[in-house]
Amino acid sequence: MRRRSKKQDLPKIIALSAVLVACTGAMGYAAFSTFGQPTPDQYGCFEDVKQRNTFVLFDASEPRLNIEQHRSVRDYLDELYANLEFNERLSFITTEGDVISSTPKARFHVCGTAKNPDDLDEIGAQSASAGFLRKQKQRLYNSVYAPQVDEMLSPTPDESRKQVSQSPMLEMVKNVSHMKDFVPGSRLIVLSDLLQNSETAQFCIKQNQMPPFRVFRKQESYQQRLMPRSLESIEVTVLLLQRYGYGHPSYLKYCKNEEELTTFWRDYFTGNGAIKPTFIRIRAGHTAG
Repeated sequence: MRRRSKKQDLPKIIALSAVLVACTGAMGYAAFSTFGQPTPDQYGCFEDVKQRNTFVLFDASEPRLNIEQHRSVRDYLDELYANLEFNERLSFITTEGDVISSTPKARFHVCGTAKNPDDLDEIGAQSASAGFLRKQKQRLYNSVYAPQVDEMLSPTPDESRKQVSQSPMLEMVKNVSHMKDFVPGSRLIVLSDLLQNSETAQFCIKQNQMPPFRVFRKQESYQQRLMPRSLESIEVTVLLLQRYGYGHPSYLKYCKNEEELTTFWRDYFTGNGAIKPTFIRIRAGHTAG
């Protein structure tokens, strides 16, 4: 009986062995066929392939975004991801308490995935169908981008990530401008209420600490600690978070209105080489005195 059973099982064993050999051969062929071809990393980035760099500088200082601001910012960032150029590197630098530094590193980054098979063909990478590329982009969004953005914009962040003591936006722009990949042709997106708050200056809170930029730029503190590298050929967009209390005797009493703050920053960016920085006002969604 045992001999007969072994004889009956022999064809199954041979068939399974053949399938295993075929699969192994297919995998070996796939590995051989892609050997030496560019392949993306887990963030969708192709190393040593030309890319544009976009930097988002997120001001994590209190107060956090309200519901309407959160929705507006999230929509903007999702659209930013959707429209990335192929291999465009999108890096997020934040002032969160656990990462803020004078030599900043990206909290996280992703790269724009291929939009069509031609993108891959042009760099000599393995081709893929348009449907596969759409799914690949969605997988990167679901596994990397969306979870990171959710944590960054959370109304209740981890204690280590909270920023309750400072908002050194002038220092941070300078530091970002010195990052290795911050080169002409890059984009800088600043998400902030622009209320500079550091040992150097406290805008709208202390008197005479936000004079017109033509005056501010002559100060030694600016020349020594705050002046960024040239922003020439840098595309600058500011997502300006609406705040209330300008001119109020107990809050932002040394700024008469939001326009005064915006004027300073527009002059700051253009004074350092940026051409026509764009300001997008992120409304709080209600009125206040």
